[in-house]
Amino acid sequence: MIRLGLIVLVLLVATAGVQGDSLEEYIDGEGNLRLENDFIAIFVNMGPENQGRFGVDVTGGNPDHDGDNNKPLIYGHPRPWASYTTIRIDGENYVFGGETTKRAGRDASYGEVTREPEVVDGNRIVTETTIGDIVITQELSFIESTTTGYPDTAQIKYQITNEGNSSQRVGLRVVLDTMLGPNDGAPFRVRDQEVLRDKVLIRDDIPEYWQAFDSLEDPMVMAQGDLRGPELTAPDEVYMTNWGSLADGAWDFNFRPGREFYREGEFELDSAIALYWTAEDLEPGETRDFVTSYGLAGIDIVPGLLSVGLSAPARIIFDDFTDSFQVMAYMQNNLDVAAQDVEVELELPDGYEVVEGSDRLTQVGELEAAGRMQFAWQVAPTDKPDKSDILNIGVRADASNTDGTHASRQVEMMPPAVLELVLEAPDSFDFKDHRMEPNPFPVRGQIKNVGGSPAYALSASLVLPPGLSLAYGDREELELGILDPGQEINFRWMVRSHGRPGLIPMAMEVSSRNTRDIGQVVEIDFPEWKETVYLQWDDPERLKPGRVVTANVVLGNLGDGAEFKFDLEYPADILRPMYISRGELLVKGEDMLSFTRPDIEPGQGIISGFAGDIREKDRDSGVLARIHFLVLEEGQGRLELKNAQVTDIYGAPFDLDIGSLEFNIE
Repeated sequence: MIRLGLIVLVLLVATAGVQGDSLEEYIDGEGNLRLENDFIAIFVNMGPENQGRFGVDVTGGNPDHDGDNNKPLIYGHPRPWASYTTIRIDGENYVFGGETTKRAGRDASYGEVTREPEVVDGNRIVTETTIGDIVITQELSFIESTTTGYPDTAQIKYQITNEGNSSQRVGLRVVLDTMLGPNDGAPFRVRDQEVLRDKVLIRDDIPEYWQAFDSLEDPMVMAQGDLRGPELTAPDEVYMTNWGSLADGAWDFNFRPGREFYREGEFELDSAIALYWTAEDLEPGETRDFVTSYGLAGIDIVPGLLSVGLSAPARIIFDDFTDSFQVMAYMQNNLDVAAQDVEVELELPDGYEVVEGSDRLTQVGELEAAGRMQFAWQVAPTDKPDKSDILNIGVRADASNTDGTHASRQVEMMPPAVLELVLEAPDSFDFKDHRMEPNPFPVRGQIKNVGGSPAYALSASLVLPPGLSLAYGDREELELGILDPGQEINFRWMVRSHGRPGLIPMAMEVSSRNTRDIGQVVEIDFPEWKETVYLQWDDPERLKPGRVVTANVVLGNLGDGAEFKFDLEYPADILRPMYISRGELLVKGEDMLSFTRPDIEPGQGIISGFAGDIREKDRDSGVLARIHFLVLEEGQGRLELKNAQVTDIYGAPFDLDIGSLEFNIE
């Protein structure tokens, strides 16, 4: 299905939060805002202290493993405070959400919580902080784990927008105080390394995911953090260290490679992880997303005297951006003596090979009692798959003095997303009352996913040449979220012509994180037109002696005008001006554009001094002014514009077609 919760086009309905009495059903016994499913729960501190900070618990967890039920994944009871997020703006550090008296961020600077935690659409928790001109939105929701295939993972998303008028350098740090049940100091498992001491991973050294568990023999909770993927924003740096150091430093902190994970200043193991996105320029009006995830790990464990665990993605999409995937294996010797002549082998079907990491067959030799090892491979197909398939992989561990153990796992291979698009615009225009119609006119787009997997972070942009612009309120670029296989999305822009005739092209460009950019161009044949100012009766049927009739001064086909002025000549023996009002072209929402309303001197035959500023108007044509006359008697007459002029922003006048209005009163 199309995941409309991320689509901006659905009349903004998806941005309405759950408020009032309905909010209470999401508040837990500790006063946190809580969402949960059969696997995990996400809960957010409602503050005011530590407002916006979050925790993650296991609920039902892994269906095949009872030991993880109702255990924490992130330290956060009774109310979350230990995990926190820092925004770096032009070298200054600010913590997201409400202020704290706790150790984590106690001495840091804070902005203003401009949107308190709320549940949106029943499936995500949204909080917003504003720091000067920078607006940061935190969104927490459920997604499928890459290795379990279940919605047992929390997606952690920050959207940062620069609402100011100047560029600012913005970076982000997310600290997760990981906790596996009662174990607050579990090691991190990165590729073929068990990380027990301070370690940093930088850019190309950052893997697709890391995992954590306490024991392969009987793991209580198996956790996983995803770092790369089509829905994620890969961090620039990942630090694995003790929580106390990260708590004391909102950005820079006491990092000592090789130091064990004992909490800074204390004597307890307390591992934590920090993800850094280094500061980059964020231009005025620009929005940038930072997305990561943390939840349960999918590890198939076979216990034995040599216990073995095997992990790999539940499904793989081989597109233009993915050429291999990560496989991890774990081994633990549960004998009371050393295992001899140990060897470990990765088993792959025909058509797949190891392109990086451990050897497919590794001669370990001796593995001491209670010894542990882990292995990691990057696996790739010899030819890129073009259809769905099930890949069976396995890992075998053997020793000369005990029975061997074998673990296996299935990986679903999926074809890539393939996008098709259609762009449609009117093929003809009409003229009515000196004006081209329709103007603005609709441009319709359609995007369809005809591939076999979702397209992530889908966006569409309309590219317009000089002579065309979007109508007021429309945006050139639309963020459309996720488009699933077989689904389509339809949308519309309103485009205004500014009078340039002939064939004019426009283009729609479509992109996503896991497809190639595509586009389509259409050409529209615009007719010749003329900028004009003319007169018309509001209701010609009212041209009777003794009635009040309204004459409209209409501007047609002029999109780039800045200022106007004119006088109006009228037959004083037939008409008597009563009052003057501004036209709708000088009204923009609740704002009134500049308009000089001249004084009326009855019997003079001319009204002088109409003037105004129309540069902020949101239409090319419309009524500038309304003059209301009392009809005195029968006769023939003429309304005529005198000294009419419209200038552009540089003061240069347009060559106007100026119309008059003849009439007969009987």
